[in-house]
Amino acid sequence: MSGEGDADLRGIEAAQSMSAGREEAAPGRVTATIHAHLLKLPIVIAAAAALEQTAENHLRAVNTQITRQAAVLEIYLNLRDDWLPASAPTMLHVSLVTALLLRLSAAQTPVANLPILVNSTSTLTLAIAPACGPLDSANFTELNTGINLDVIKTLVTFGDSWTSTGSNGTVPLPPILHPPLPSAGARNSENRRATNGFMWSERLAADLNAKLLDYSWGGAIIDNFAYNTTSPLNATGVPRSDFIAQAGLFFLQGHFLDALVPSQTLYTVAFGINDNGQFSIAGGDMDIAYNTYVTKLGELQASGASNILIHAMYTSHPETDLLQTRVFAYLRDSHIANGTHFAFVNLERLFGTIAAEPASFGYAGNATCLVSANTIVGGCADPDHSVFYIPGHPSMMTHGLINEYTAAVLKQCVV
Repeated sequence: MSGEGDADLRGIEAAQSMSAGREEAAPGRVTATIHAHLLKLPIVIAAAAALEQTAENHLRAVNTQITRQAAVLEIYLNLRDDWLPASAPTMLHVSLVTALLLRLSAAQTPVANLPILVNSTSTLTLAIAPACGPLDSANFTELNTGINLDVIKTLVTFGDSWTSTGSNGTVPLPPILHPPLPSAGARNSENRRATNGFMWSERLAADLNAKLLDYSWGGAIIDNFAYNTTSPLNATGVPRSDFIAQAGLFFLQGHFLDALVPSQTLYTVAFGINDNGQFSIAGGDMDIAYNTYVTKLGELQASGASNILIHAMYTSHPETDLLQTRVFAYLRDSHIANGTHFAFVNLERLFGTIAAEPASFGYAGNATCLVSANTIVGGCADPDHSVFYIPGHPSMMTHGLINEYTAAVLKQCVV
């Protein structure tokens, strides 16, 4: 507000005591002023209802999360100017704003900057089947060597922001949105998701009625020493979460969080997006990445992991394609040697088909909803029909498709 508006909100104390050199208000005059404005309050709220309807008609045609706050502010300013002059005490201003917010809430219209519960009902359809391949494939392919989802009771996840719930080994916070923040989860910490609702891993755990132990983290790579941009030996490097740190935390606490029965525990691993990004910037050593990848898988196997699910990247790049083929070969050899069950899901097939035929899945409008990873301002009105929510990160509904596609591979591609 302007300086004049600030004077309006000085409240009852301002009405009772004028500034130095002016006549002091009599108690009777203050009481009469408050009473007069209270008599106006029903008229004010009636006028608010009319203005609210106009605002609601406008809200239906625009991004509601962004404009609700502006609409409430506009209604308040209009009513303040017409009905609440400078002498109106603070409590009447508060009453007016409260009435507006309650009316919007009663109409099931959430107000910006207040938490918003997500609606996870799917708006999309999985319009592609897996491309199942043989165990002796020369390149990684989609298959399942024996993971039985029907008996899984615990899901342990490692990876990056495409998997992370922001919990980092703790209990995930509910996926509540706090506009204008775009990420579902905590308002004042990093414990949130890089999407507008549930992650694919949460949906899978819910479908299986299983506990989720999530160690993945946004921006993660396989090994900080593998790339010139992240190596701790490089003074300009920026270390990230990596498979080493995530597995280390799991080994430190995982067995204390749940009774991990090997046949009833599914380990999911999804790296590569940030590895490709860092390698493309300044190079590195993909052999280090591979060796760390299979070393950590070996340590998990040694601690009892007998069901391992790998998510291959949603895009294709020569270096990471070769990395994934080498990991596939390692797990194939493990399956033959010691009976480790593993599944490989190729997200490039899913996302390639989405890019070519978005309408067949139910997508419409913007492929990416938001223009920034930091705010919903300037974003689309319908994230439920966008492939990506935050740039480079699937929308909640797309995470639902990732879960459906993953389950389809595990059920249809058994070898």
